[in-house]
Amino acid sequence: MTALKRPTDVGLEMILAGPEGRRQAAATAASLRAGRLVRRMREAAGLSQSELAGRLSVSQERVSAIENGLSRQGPTIATLEGVAEACGFQLKIDFSPKGEAREENAIDRLLSAPEDQPVLATTE
Repeated sequence: MTALKRPTDVGLEMILAGPEGRRQAAATAASLRAGRLVRRMREAAGLSQSELAGRLSVSQERVSAIENGLSRQGPTIATLEGVAEACGFQLKIDFSPKGEAREENAIDRLLSAPEDQPVLATTE
């Protein structure tokens, strides 16, 4: 029986595979970060995966796949907009020059909160 590989193991294998592997590893890492964000928003809103799925008109399994980063390229912007709205957030995409200091926002607070503590949804 073959053991399942952790996403970090798969990412390491991709990095070692050369430039294309590094691109795939970056996409996998982005998918995992987006999934963690979706889970934290859902938890902040006090929703179960099934409740969020109902609001998005998708299956609970699809929500689970998004939260676990099981999509090759991660959720689309349209999906993230739907999740944000369903959870009482607004999706904002911002670009700034590299190295420029930026202010902490609601997303940073969600992602930096300890996993074992509930996160309160806040609006700015």
